[in-house]
Amino acid sequence: MLRILPYLGSKALLLLITALSVHISLSPPNPPVKKEDQNYFVQQLGIGSKTHTSLNPRNSPIIGIESPFEKVVLWVTFCSKLMVWAGVLLNIVAAAAVGCSGGNAPLAAAYLGSTCPVGSHLKLDGLPLESVGVHPALVVGTISTVVAAVLRVWCFKTLGPFFTFEITIRPKHHLITGGPYAWVRHPSYTGVYLTLFGASLALWSPETLNSTGCASQTPDWTASLGPIWHAWQRTFGMAFAGVWVAKCLFACHGMTTRMKKEDNALEATFRECWEDYAERVPWKLIPGIW
Repeated sequence: MLRILPYLGSKALLLLITALSVHISLSPPNPPVKKEDQNYFVQQLGIGSKTHTSLNPRNSPIIGIESPFEKVVLWVTFCSKLMVWAGVLLNIVAAAAVGCSGGNAPLAAAYLGSTCPVGSHLKLDGLPLESVGVHPALVVGTISTVVAAVLRVWCFKTLGPFFTFEITIRPKHHLITGGPYAWVRHPSYTGVYLTLFGASLALWSPETLNSTGCASQTPDWTASLGPIWHAWQRTFGMAFAGVWVAKCLFACHGMTTRMKKEDNALEATFRECWEDYAERVPWKLIPGIW
């Protein structure tokens, strides 16, 4: 049994690092924008105004506070963190069951039955080696979320009090062009995309509870439990994946439109300074590409 512990420990550690990284990336560094700050922004920039003003030269809504994404952005990030923590903790509990029981517990047997690939013959302490190893997808996912967390924290530190999850221009706001913003105009969104990509890989790597595999390979002595467990697992996994995909698509669409609104708001506020900055840094997310 001791030989299996490093495999299970490595998997649990990577999952935990993934959850912590996602939590850091998606947690607001500053309190929500106060009502008076939003009122200032409305008065100065004419949010949603259809009339031409000196601060809204393109005669278009500058901010999306009234859009669906702006109304639920904090709930979307909270939902993302909650789902990642739930998925990670469930997998850690399952891995612990495997390590503690040696395959003699129903949960461990069902977990192994759902993760071992068809035709698996390699064994480690009587358990399928593939079920306790660390899949490359999990490693890549963890690295992606860690890089995203570092990038997001860099953005938090660079913008300081100006970094909020709501689009707003503070009374003493000034244009920040240093740090990661010297490379791309929206590095924090690069971090969000990396976070969602990495979390998706980690949660749905082949050796996790969320992935459905060879239910038919559940040990014979748990045959009576197998169909019930795997029916529940597939139902839960499909529902979990459906909510996650829908949330990610909604977030990606919201961030794409939000980048345009942020650019419009900054252009309307800082004018020539913004134009010089946009010319110097034309890339939004990836230097030299996009």
